Amino acid sequence: MKKSNQYSLNQSQQRKMAEQIHVADMVEVISFYPEDMTVDVKPLVMGIKEECFISRPPVMKVPAATLSGNGIFIRPWYREGDIGIIVYLDYDTDNVFASGAESEPLTTGCHTGKDGVFIGGTICGSAPPESFPPDSLVMGTEDNYISFGGEGIQIHGKVEIEGELKVNGKSVLTKG
Repeated sequence: MKKSNQYSLNQSQQRKMAEQIHVADMVEVISFYPEDMTVDVKPLVMGIKEECFISRPPVMKVPAATLSGNGIFIRPWYREGDIGIIVYLDYDTDNVFASGAESEPLTTGCHTGKDGVFIGGTICGSAPPESFPPDSLVMGTEDNYISFGGEGIQIHGKVEIEGELKVNGKSVLTKG
């Protein structure tokens, strides 16, 4: 076999092998399960089968990332249509999710669809709302949000207080 034919064959085989490895996917939320913080998602980039583009099957019950550190948690709440990314982990992580400690994998699979983590909150096709202040961390919706930035903490929208509100250590409002 000529070297150029052998090279083409090797390249073709490498492409086929690479198609079997999952690293990450842009996905859309189909269902959100807050009781166990998992999502069912639909991959947004189509696959190729027999030289035709096809929709790929959904990935079910993917753990959704919750940010935490120093005792502070940011727990997202997803809805159908939200866009995010699945990062496929090297090995089965069920034991790590269950224990939070170093663990042996339950299976020997590598980069499979079963071993992903959903990281949501990707804005596609548009920019963040113009009402959001620049250079600030913003949490909330377009109409009701809290921003943390150079101007301090700003609350935009409706505010409801239950209990006691303190400003600089002094009680300014008690409701309840």
